[in-house]
Amino acid sequence: MVQTVGANIYDSEFYTMNADGTGLTQVVGNLAGRMDSPSFSIDGRTILYTRDVDGYENASGRQLNAHILMQRLDGTGLVDLSVVPSGSGTNGGKPAGTNDLFPRFSPDGAKIIFVNVNNDNQSAPEVWVMDIDGRNRTRLFQNANLPDWK
Repeated sequence: MVQTVGANIYDSEFYTMNADGTGLTQVVGNLAGRMDSPSFSIDGRTILYTRDVDGYENASGRQLNAHILMQRLDGTGLVDLSVVPSGSGTNGGKPAGTNDLFPRFSPDGAKIIFVNVNNDNQSAPEVWVMDIDGRNRTRLFQNANLPDWK
C-alpha cells in the first residue's frame, strides 16, 4: 500500500503496486477530508484507513470527525466502522467530538485496535479495541498512542 500526499495533507490517495514498482492501481482517492493510516488485513484483500468524513480542512492538518473505514481492495464493500447501526444493542459508535485513528487488524482478523482522541487538539489519546463490525468498543489504555498487535 502506498499513500501519496499532494500539495497539502488533505490531498491524499492510496495505491497498491508490485514490489518492483509496476502495476500502480488507485484504491482510494479524490475524497474530501484527510485520509490516513492505511492497513492491510492478514489475507491482504481488505484495507482499513481513516478519513475525516466532514471534509474539514485547515493549514495544520487538524481533523474534526475522523472515522475508521474498511473496504476491499477492488473498492467494493465500504463500511464505516465508527458508526454502528441503531438498535444493535451493543456498545459501539464513535463518541461525538472525537477522532478514530491508526486502525490495525488483529492477527485473526476478528478485532481492530485503534486510537480515539478528542478533536480539541489538547486531550490525551486512548487505545481502544472493537469487533470487526464496529461493535463492542472497549478502552484498553488511557494516555497511549499508535497501537499495534504483537
